[in-house]
Amino acid sequence: MTTLKCGDTDEKTRLTKPVFICDHCCKEIKDAFDGNYEWDDPQQGNLIVNVVFLHKGCVRPYDKTHHQPRFNMGIHNLMVYLLNNLDLGPKRLKEAYKNTQKLTELTS
Repeated sequence: MTTLKCGDTDEKTRLTKPVFICDHCCKEIKDAFDGNYEWDDPQQGNLIVNVVFLHKGCVRPYDKTHHQPRFNMGIHNLMVYLLNNLDLGPKRLKEAYKNTQKLTELTS
């Protein structure tokens, strides 16, 4: 299930930006510290698993109606792992941020 969606989230520039959508309440997760992601234990050597994104307040209601995921972590931690796995250390991250700002300026 893919819950990373692109939506018209910026009314000023009308840019499409990636957002996380809660798989329980279907609302945008706007604060990384208010969101979790959960995944099942990989089965039979399959290392690709579905990921579920949830507001922290939606975890228990979601888990009651679905099987209990075996692993979970805060979205704020996910971002650190992604940055590391994509080799986006502080210097390269600043460069990427500057490039994104330039793209925003072009559409204004």
